[in-house]
Order: sequence, then C-alpha cells, then structure tokens
Amino acid sequence: MTATILTARTDASALSFLRDAVKGMRRVRERSAARAMLLGLDERMLTDIGLTRNDVLNGRF
Repeated sequence: MTATILTARTDASALSFLRDAVKGMRRVRERSAARAMLLGLDERMLTDIGLTRNDVLNGRF
C-alpha cells in the first residue's frame, strides 16, 4: 500500500478567496430569487412539485 502525503500545499491567494466570496453571494441571491418566485405560487402548485409553504419559507427546497 502506498501512502500519499500532501507536503506542498499552496496558500490560498486573495484572488481565490475573493472569487469564492463572489460565488457565495451569487448563490445567496439566486436562492433568494427562487424563494420569492416559489412564494408567489399557491398551495396546490407547491404540492404538485412536492413542496409545502413551510419548506419554502425555511429554505428547504
């Protein structure tokens, strides 16, 4: 069996940190937009796609 050791780790650059932060902000905005759209649907439409109003309000979709 061969063991692999990570000895040459690269430091996280400021650019990669900034890129990850922007991706996270985009993801939050997309989820917020999706939640707003789903809240516009009535109960029957939500149950047709397998969600409840509570799921949408708490972000479990």
